[in-house]
Amino acid sequence: MLPTVPCPPLEGQICDNPTVRTPNFLVVGVARAGTTAVVKGLSRHPRVAITSPKEPHYFALHGTVPAFTAPGDDVMINNSAITSEADYLALFPAGNFEASGDGSTSTFYYYEHAIPEILRMNPDMKCVVMLREPVERTLSAYQYLVSRGYESWPDLLDAIKAEPGRIERGYHHLWHYEAMSHYTESLSAFRDALGPDNLRVAFQEDLRRDAASVLVPLLRFIGTTPAPGEGDPLEEVNSAGSPRNRLMSSAVALLGRRAKARAFVKSVTTWETRERLRRSLFRQRTGVDYRLRKELGPRFAAERAQLRTLVSGITVNEQLPEWLASD
Repeated sequence: MLPTVPCPPLEGQICDNPTVRTPNFLVVGVARAGTTAVVKGLSRHPRVAITSPKEPHYFALHGTVPAFTAPGDDVMINNSAITSEADYLALFPAGNFEASGDGSTSTFYYYEHAIPEILRMNPDMKCVVMLREPVERTLSAYQYLVSRGYESWPDLLDAIKAEPGRIERGYHHLWHYEAMSHYTESLSAFRDALGPDNLRVAFQEDLRRDAASVLVPLLRFIGTTPAPGEGDPLEEVNSAGSPRNRLMSSAVALLGRRAKARAFVKSVTTWETRERLRRSLFRQRTGVDYRLRKELGPRFAAERAQLRTLVSGITVNEQLPEWLASD
């Protein structure tokens, strides 16, 4: 359920962009599965337009006033989400583009609110779903909020125990560590609504191994012609991990909560510089320890067979990752 209040009527609203561009593709999820890297890779193509911000959250939250309640939610989503159609379409730059879209991971999770609006805006919308081994995605989401200084639980399993209460209190989707790692319900809804021709699934494991094997087929899927450098290697983005220094982590979080300070930092630094800083402040964790695997693995095992059926015929690469290929 979306913690929102009704959006007041918009009277006389005019789109600032003289060339209104309806998107033809969306990278809809899931969070912490390579969506930012895919969007960055697609945007390298000279004929692809991506919204700025990359996650306007329009389809998940259109027609509402977001009222999520977790620490940092005002900064991360409440005050930044684009909820009117005019404002959303104004995000797309003017120019001669073959494809245009956004990368809001909320679209996949809040599918019940998002799918009707997607089909209303563009009945032939192409959607891309990035998936990741569920336990690793769960841990990565937790580490991401730890690295931003928002998550107070020192252990993931304790945070998961608190998850139902947090969801009930209106924490936004990134806090739904376990819930967001169950993919079948959302994927089934997207496949039924869009049909297999307009839906593609790719895996974070393939993106890490060979970015071109994911990006080039996706560029053809969204309707672009080949361009130089379209499959070049990608740098890691949106890094997460455990803090090297809790005091420094808290300082970074405090800065992130102050909108003016956050805007100033963004105005005087590049995105790459901010990513390098994050990686220097936090230890990177690449694997899931035995304790987490033993506790969380069985929670996702039951839906693996159904997930294999759902992705059949719509994956970017024929070979499934090891975690999905068998029980």
